[in-house]
Amino acid sequence: MTSIIRNIFLGAWVLCAFHASAASLVPYRIKDLSPGTTRVLARPAPGAFATYGPIVYFAAIDVRADDVMWRSDGTVAGTYTIYDGRPEPHPVGFDAPPAQVGGFLYYGVETPDATSFLCKTDGTTPGTQIVTTIPRWYGGAGCGDGLLCFAAGGSRIGVTDGTAAGTKILLSTAPGVETQGRREMITLGRRVFFNAYDEQNGQCTIAPAGVGGEKLLCGELWTSDGTAAGTHLFADLNPGPGPSNASNMFVSSSGKLYFNAVQPGSLDSYPIAWVSDGTPQGTRMLSAPPGDWGFPGFFSEFKGHVYFTHANGDLYETDGTPEGTVSLRSRFGIPSGTILIHIGTLGDRMLFSVFNGGPKSLWWYDGVHPAQKFFDIGLSMTPFGMLPSNGLYYFVTGESNYEMWATDGTTDGTKKLFRLPPTGGTVAPYAQTSDHLFYATGGGFVFATDGTEAGTQQLDLSTPTAGDSSWGSLVLVGGKAYSASYKGMLVTDGTAGGTLILDQRDVSSPFEREGLVYFAQNGTSGFTLWRTDGTPQGTFRVRDWLGTGLITETPAFIGSNVIFADQDDTPMSDLTRHDPDGKNERLGLKGVLTGLRSVAGGVVCWYQISADIQVGVRELAFTDGTKAGTRIVAGGFYSPGLIARVGDRVFFGAKRDASAPLTLWVSDLTADGTRQVKELPPGLSLSDTVSPLGAFRDLLLFHMASPGSVSNTYLGIIWRSDGTAEGTYPLSDQDFYTFLAGSSQLTLLHFTYPGFEIWSSDGTRAGTKKQDSVAAGVPSAPFLLPGGGVGIPYTATPHELRIRDPLAGDVAVVDGGALSMPVGNAIGLNGKLLFGSGRPATGPGLWAVSLTGPPPVQDVASVRVDYLGIAAVPGGRGAVFRVHMDTGAAAVPTVIATTMDGTLTSDKDYVPFTRQVVFETDHEVTLVVPLRKHAETGGTLSVVLSLPTNAVIGQGIATAQVPKETRRRTVSH
Repeated sequence: MTSIIRNIFLGAWVLCAFHASAASLVPYRIKDLSPGTTRVLARPAPGAFATYGPIVYFAAIDVRADDVMWRSDGTVAGTYTIYDGRPEPHPVGFDAPPAQVGGFLYYGVETPDATSFLCKTDGTTPGTQIVTTIPRWYGGAGCGDGLLCFAAGGSRIGVTDGTAAGTKILLSTAPGVETQGRREMITLGRRVFFNAYDEQNGQCTIAPAGVGGEKLLCGELWTSDGTAAGTHLFADLNPGPGPSNASNMFVSSSGKLYFNAVQPGSLDSYPIAWVSDGTPQGTRMLSAPPGDWGFPGFFSEFKGHVYFTHANGDLYETDGTPEGTVSLRSRFGIPSGTILIHIGTLGDRMLFSVFNGGPKSLWWYDGVHPAQKFFDIGLSMTPFGMLPSNGLYYFVTGESNYEMWATDGTTDGTKKLFRLPPTGGTVAPYAQTSDHLFYATGGGFVFATDGTEAGTQQLDLSTPTAGDSSWGSLVLVGGKAYSASYKGMLVTDGTAGGTLILDQRDVSSPFEREGLVYFAQNGTSGFTLWRTDGTPQGTFRVRDWLGTGLITETPAFIGSNVIFADQDDTPMSDLTRHDPDGKNERLGLKGVLTGLRSVAGGVVCWYQISADIQVGVRELAFTDGTKAGTRIVAGGFYSPGLIARVGDRVFFGAKRDASAPLTLWVSDLTADGTRQVKELPPGLSLSDTVSPLGAFRDLLLFHMASPGSVSNTYLGIIWRSDGTAEGTYPLSDQDFYTFLAGSSQLTLLHFTYPGFEIWSSDGTRAGTKKQDSVAAGVPSAPFLLPGGGVGIPYTATPHELRIRDPLAGDVAVVDGGALSMPVGNAIGLNGKLLFGSGRPATGPGLWAVSLTGPPPVQDVASVRVDYLGIAAVPGGRGAVFRVHMDTGAAAVPTVIATTMDGTLTSDKDYVPFTRQVVFETDHEVTLVVPLRKHAETGGTLSVVLSLPTNAVIGQGIATAQVPKETRRRTVSH
């Protein structure tokens, strides 16, 4: 603790400002510990995708656990993250699929407080924005006149017209309670239909599902027209409180709603197919047998009829009436036990596969004539879908080396095309647009294909981000702050020039002994003790310094001579003196030597287990650095703890025999001066030891804890001792997390969860009292405030750091506007408060606030803009630009991006915009300029950067060369 006092020199003027009112301190990054950027790969989230014309939108999660909305038209230029023009809200996840209404794709971005940002996009820069904040998004569908009805958290149903003012909740409490299931919504006419439940209808129950599985069934069928009055229960399909679990909804071209639900009154609750014309009286079951919730069927349409699969492997056709619902397997005499799977539509034919345990076969059915088999495939076939651009249906065969096939629905027109690029895992269709098929691999990669080998490529779902500079808690040792991690040892004096990483790997927390800093490294060669002065050249292994073999004990000093335990291949060590000239001399004692400590008077003491005494029994010994002055003081100690020095005496805890009580001992390193101080109460020690914390005045401070604690941040009951029985007692019955030893008093912290208390002590029990309390917050180590007093840094929320004086309350608040990562432990050093935090764009790192004056000049980013190419957007084409931050900045960099005419004219040929680009989470932002039909002949336009903040412009203009549009010819078969 004295090192904290010794190294905090702060100006008194800041203290006055603090006490006048809580000062707002501006944080700054001390140094970029991992300069440059790395590419972070995102992997698609299953189920969270939607298609809109030539574009597929999907959510993808990266290694930072950030979910981001992506879009792709299957090309390099057309694959990028969607940018809404504001700092990212640090999304947690896309747990529900997007919804499409009025030319916009709506999606929810979940936030840590269980709300969602309701966003909308048309796939371009001007058309992407955050609409408003809503309770958690669960999906939606179109309703009313161009409105979007949506399900939200807290069992709410809402509606939006795409503006914040036009977004409202229709039902705030009903229907029902929240469930883990997602709210499926579908549009029929001007209404949406969805599954929900309240206190009277649709109460949840458990039903069998699949082989030995179970499924939670909930809800009845509800409807809404986008008004509060028009949002209500549509039909109680399973009368009474039980659920019907309406799900797998599908709307046919004839305006009928198909879905799965239970049979009314069914005890086994198996699903059956239902149909509705949009009225309760026109809602009824079809005649197919019950299925299984573990294998839910899906609906599709062909030539005015609806088809759905069944758990028994059959395929059913229906015209929407019970009598018009028939089995294709029975109609066409396909043997019982075979599995029929509807795989798609190709021109005037419906395709399905038949599987009976042997090779699969492809069949077609035109809705009139009997179904016909036209191709035998093999054991493995994965349908991918039809491309309208060429009229062919694609599928993949194989189980490791996958091959792409295409068919026009005839035997001669079914051909193998090419082998897919290696994936290292399974492949499965992911999405489909008018021009591309998208598939995902078992490794989480996404590929797009236009049906040709040359047009099949992996999509680049990576984004640049700051290098990994994450470090552990800061520890104040030897006048500098250290942090240990698997990367090595970070050391700082609070300045950029004095912050560096020592070149080691996988090291322990540092500790201080006699003015030197040590740490341990665990490597392939075992435990190694290191010493450092905070510089690379002053960081070396202790054994190299002392010129000998294995050393596990921290050395001690007598003047310029080093006293250490030189261990051989056995647990035994030789007590050795290392002279300044590099010579080592044995001092005559051999044993298991532990706890070497320098003591006043030029001597070193330690415990040892000699080779000729009982195992586990230790002796107290000392040396003056000579053989003659090396001797045993006393013996017969069991379970001795660490040795603590207070003035010219040493304290330790030990037992005289294994069954004796744990006792505090004191010694002046003579036999007569080694005596028991006081027996300690049983049950307070975790391992029969006393763990010293340090000295305060002429007192020893200790607590009853495991040995080996080298920091002052152990949770325990703190005791004091002046070397007498009556002067040895606990300061308080409270346990304390950490303390600061000032010249006149102790400052101690006690956890109360979720808050803490600040106590002070003069070293006596009567003088140990609570000064202040904080209702909620996580404190760090106390430090001296400018001009006097004690400050306790604490995090009131994960992103807010405050400084509290127990006499004046909160005296400073760190402005967290520049920070979006949780603040780590804070530590006072050289007029600054240091802590770990960061922003996604710059990564985690070491930050500070100045307590004695203005912060230093911050890092400045270099920003550039580049043209990438032409990509598909809904309704046409767009010119794609990318604004990139080359280096990370301490503060959030921003820049204004504006379109500029070339040979193309704004409004006439393209949609102009002026947009502020904020580099809060990423190093790059993609901007899309939508092209109008007038730009079909081609030309040029540019994007220009201006008005940078916390940035300089490296390349401020990029020009698009818009080619003449060429239309693809559609081929029919």
